[in-house]
Amino acid sequence: ATDATGKGGGGGGGGGAGAVGGSGVTGGGGSHEVQHQVGGTISLQEAPTPGSMERAQSTGTTAPHQAALLHEDSFSSTTDVASPAQSAADAAFALTSPPTIPWLLRVRNALDRTSTGTNSTHDFMACPPLVMLIACTDDAVPLDALAELSNPHFLPRPYHDGRYDPNSIRREFVVLHDNLEGPANFPGEGVMMKEMQSRFGVGCCAVVRVNSGGGDAVEGGEKIAWGTHVPRPKLLLPPSDGSGKANQPIDYSSIGTRLSIADIQNLRRYVGSLVSSSLLPSIERRISNLNIQVSNHKKGMKNMMKGFFRKSKESSGESYHGNNGAATAIDAATGGYPFSSIESQTRLLADTLFLMRDYESALSMYRLVKDDYKQDRAHLHHASVNELMGLCIYLIDPYGHKYGREAYNCLETAFYGYQRAAEDERAALAKANGDSSGRPSSGTISTRLATRLGLVLSARRELCADRPMEVADLLASASSHETALGAAVLLEQSASHYYKATA
Repeated sequence: ATDATGKGGGGGGGGGAGAVGGSGVTGGGGSHEVQHQVGGTISLQEAPTPGSMERAQSTGTTAPHQAALLHEDSFSSTTDVASPAQSAADAAFALTSPPTIPWLLRVRNALDRTSTGTNSTHDFMACPPLVMLIACTDDAVPLDALAELSNPHFLPRPYHDGRYDPNSIRREFVVLHDNLEGPANFPGEGVMMKEMQSRFGVGCCAVVRVNSGGGDAVEGGEKIAWGTHVPRPKLLLPPSDGSGKANQPIDYSSIGTRLSIADIQNLRRYVGSLVSSSLLPSIERRISNLNIQVSNHKKGMKNMMKGFFRKSKESSGESYHGNNGAATAIDAATGGYPFSSIESQTRLLADTLFLMRDYESALSMYRLVKDDYKQDRAHLHHASVNELMGLCIYLIDPYGHKYGREAYNCLETAFYGYQRAAEDERAALAKANGDSSGRPSSGTISTRLATRLGLVLSARRELCADRPMEVADLLASASSHETALGAAVLLEQSASHYYKATA
């Protein structure tokens, strides 16, 4: 898949369909960075400063003390002789994990993958503007395989349950030919391209040739750094002896070693053409069409006055949970808002603008739809909009000189909204499966979103430096809905903020 900012890479083959979406934002400064996250959501983290790492390595302290030194905001007593209570607090703080420790970053990455994407019903970060249909020359008739893949039946699940509009995406047809394992009677790029254009049209077809090197390495001995583009965590090779024992991770260093220099140049040329002539025009067309719809229904004095008298879905008979209050399959899949609703169109426009890093325009769109979700008591959607509003304000003003408090208020509102949605989900599960006490064995989507937001908020020094007690209370309250392991992670971070509040 290729992301909307042109930063991603990869593809599919063997008669498969791949979605081209977009994500990834950057912001902050100094020792802070905003990680790229492909598939639609945002993962914020802080990088350890070189000074903190050198201090931890140069001193002869034990592991807990080294962990304490990695804290950017670590506190120490100002008195020469600390009291027993202060010494105990210092020792406890030394055991907590800093926000930049690798295992905690992996936890946050896992939360990003499991709480967003095509499985989420509350956002459109993973809604692709373009779909690639790829067939190999190994197929009996590659053009027939592409025609079959163009059937809406093969589109991802959100296109079938009403969340995404199947008529709004652009299709790209690609035939992939492997010089080493492909058929010997391949007619060539020119002949295949003419057949594709006569069947699917001009401007949406391409023939890509790979593995023309024929050796074990790229011509000239040059190696391609694929390590930054492989999945995380690395996949494991399946057991070859059927014993079921875990094997070593896949060696990704061998990927692309049979590509020739001409293959690499052609791939680079094709990706550049795909982004400039297909992907970006598709995004521009989406923004233009959605902006017309939103302007006609949400902007202007007339629409503003209509918004004051807008009825919620429950009072109008179109219950957020289904007609007459009964949940239906389509409502459960779309979250109550199909792609044709003005709320979904406004949210899709806002998410697209956010991915294109037009944060001010995205913020204005989020504000237009926020009150509709609040009026419908769609807690998950309302919390998600507030979270994105807080991120927009943070990325516009990273150091909080003008809007620091407003960004924190939006994130705090989102946090409590996720918790309220989690309570509703747990109540529905308890009603369906019987009352259950104790901690849940698995977290709901709202619980995971609250945990993810709490860890992101805890890691941003600009947002929580002046309010450690408030952040600590938020993290502690979120732990009540989490599983035992998730609660332990949140309580550990909450303890470090309680320490900073009393130091």
